[in-house]
Amino acid sequence: MLRARLPARLGRARSARPRRRFLGTTALRRRLRLRWVTALYRRALRRLRAAYASKAVQRILEGAALVGVVRLDIGV
Repeated sequence: MLRARLPARLGRARSARPRRRFLGTTALRRRLRLRWVTALYRRALRRLRAAYASKAVQRILEGAALVGVVRLDIGV
């Protein structure tokens, strides 16, 4: 018995226009992903600012200590 050969289907058939997701799910996902990335960026910026601020405070304290040592040496 011979069988008729049917064309193989791999995946879904693609139409001329893209298929719309149910109630704009794609746009919602994109918005949520964008919010996540912006939150990650803000968190990284906050950490960077904190690191620079702590270094600035450390430099000020070291400078004040150095001025104090120099004044002691001079006798002011």
